[in-house]
Amino acid sequence: MYSAEFAARIRDLVGDRENISEHKMFGGIAFMAGSNFFIGVFGEEVMCRIGIEVQVEALSRLGSRPVDITGRPANGFVFVGSPGIDTDSDLREWVEQTYAFASALPPKTTKQRRSKRRPNW
Repeated sequence: MYSAEFAARIRDLVGDRENISEHKMFGGIAFMAGSNFFIGVFGEEVMCRIGIEVQVEALSRLGSRPVDITGRPANGFVFVGSPGIDTDSDLREWVEQTYAFASALPPKTTKQRRSKRRPNW
């Protein structure tokens, strides 16, 4: 289950930018810039794709922690919860940073998307 309030706040901050889509994923909701994930809502936190280069700085920010779902930290991603996203200006900073990062990435091809799927055996 994910926070509908955070999802609505992100929608408001994203506005009417082109090429934004939403996908339900892993019990949460993911926001995509083209074919690239940039921010998602999982429970009462947001998952932010920020890139490896700024991960140390991002982890020093209020309310952030490593994304560690499988027992191994995910490089280039952080979870951010309260108090780091309580105000609209704080959440806006994360939305803008993650959107800029994902928008600069090349779009995924159909082949790249398929390669991560499990075979139908």
